[in-house]
Amino acid sequence: FTFFARFAALNGETIEGTGDLTHFTDAASLSAYAVEAVTWAYESGLLVGLSNNTLAPKGTSTRAQVATVLTRYCKILDNLCQNFQRSWCGPIDAIYLS
Repeated sequence: FTFFARFAALNGETIEGTGDLTHFTDAASLSAYAVEAVTWAYESGLLVGLSNNTLAPKGTSTRAQVATVLTRYCKILDNLCQNFQRSWCGPIDAIYLS
């Protein structure tokens, strides 16, 4: 999720993971460098966790999980493009999956 947060930050989005991940029982397993990005991803709806109380930060992702996150991110970018007329939105229209 650090990739998504860094891309968003490069495009002018504010990345401030100020929320609370403590309801996830394995949140303490997150690497220190990833906490803010994962918190931002959770707050933005990009990440929902594997269940109501786990993130599995040391686990591997399936193709379906990666596809789901990419689709969510494209939808987030599409909303940004529609609301703020971002100059970089042209390529997003080409890859957006509905």
